[in-house]
Amino acid sequence: MATSTKMTDWLGSGPHSSRPASPPVSASGLPIFFETDTMNTFVWTGSAWLQLNAAAGGVTPATTTANITLTSIGSSYTLALAGYYTSFNNGSFVWIEDSSGNYLGGKVTSGGGTAAPVVTSYWQSASSGTVLSGAGVTFSGLHPGITTTTGGITIPAPGTAVSVPVIDGSAYPNGSWVLIAGSSHSMMGIVASGGGTATLSVTCVLITSGAIGNTISAGALVVPSGPVQSAPNVVQPTAGASGSTASLALALNSVASVSNQLLLIVWNNTAQTITTPTGYILLGAQSDGTVRISFYGKAAPAGTTADNPTIALSASGAVFAVALEIANGGTIAGYAGQNLSAVAMFYSPTLAASRNDLVIAAFLSHVAATIVPVNISAIWEFTFQSVVTSAGAAGSLLSLVPTVGGNVTAAEMFASAESGVGVILRIPSLS
Repeated sequence: MATSTKMTDWLGSGPHSSRPASPPVSASGLPIFFETDTMNTFVWTGSAWLQLNAAAGGVTPATTTANITLTSIGSSYTLALAGYYTSFNNGSFVWIEDSSGNYLGGKVTSGGGTAAPVVTSYWQSASSGTVLSGAGVTFSGLHPGITTTTGGITIPAPGTAVSVPVIDGSAYPNGSWVLIAGSSHSMMGIVASGGGTATLSVTCVLITSGAIGNTISAGALVVPSGPVQSAPNVVQPTAGASGSTASLALALNSVASVSNQLLLIVWNNTAQTITTPTGYILLGAQSDGTVRISFYGKAAPAGTTADNPTIALSASGAVFAVALEIANGGTIAGYAGQNLSAVAMFYSPTLAASRNDLVIAAFLSHVAATIVPVNISAIWEFTFQSVVTSAGAAGSLLSLVPTVGGNVTAAEMFASAESGVGVILRIPSLS
């Protein structure tokens, strides 16, 4: 066929019956034809006419021409489309929703620009069900780097990694920051390993909604995030040390980072006074006249050896202690102590704490006793740790409760059949 140079072959109009089956133009041409009886406009694609608009003058929206049977997030569906679908290219995100509110959202992974694109599900209205034929298909407007989780995630304590299964992790190399946002809970973190794969190991930095132990359900958005200030967290505890002695030495397992701080907690009888360990300052203490809890702090020292504080007493006596290395925390901003009476006692201090503060609680009984957390799971986000010792005749028991999150106010915390003292410390985030 000869290539026409007539303007009317390139820009034509007339009734539907006069629109040529194929225009006499070059393959690179772009002829347009307006039908005066149907009020529709068509453009030649090189092999077929494509309708650009409906009679009312808008672009004919894309719709499905067959039902979509839903299975699970991460599944791929081959769509059957009519209307204007050529702009749904590979890599674009689309939203498909029928008149009953059933929906499928996802990424075009193949067949882009055709009437049968393959869409990988990122969100859907149910794990089983149907998106009915005639559903509208539109762009979702999401960034190509966005993905979703394919399984539930239990929110860990800040500084702890969690496995995050995703549909496509190619946009998230190791070291990248991510926000994982579910319908009820969310967290921010850094991809520690598995970058670029379908299983990302993400170190929690900040819990933005919810609490440690909450589940972020499958289908949560995973999106790029900028760096955020880490919440304070214990990165290195000692195993603790105890004895009936006038000098008790303990050591961290490895060299502390100079950007962190060290917290030293000491339990002993009040009959012996404590000399403040070298380099530390006394931050506070709680005593009932028989037993005492003291806590000391300092910035981690520069150097190549682990910090080895020595607890020096005025005389030999029962003592035990623990040292903690704390990352991303400011100076202790407050503490509350309480002397406790015997017989099913309750330790109920009052201390306000923000969501991303670190709260540490400690208890010391006069004699060996069983101490259990009371109502903590309903009030705090916590990890319960206990260290039992029989230092001399005191036979004391130590309990630590590091927690993120809070508003620690009038919270029943420990129950025991023996008297003693308790204290809680609040370490704020640096942000």
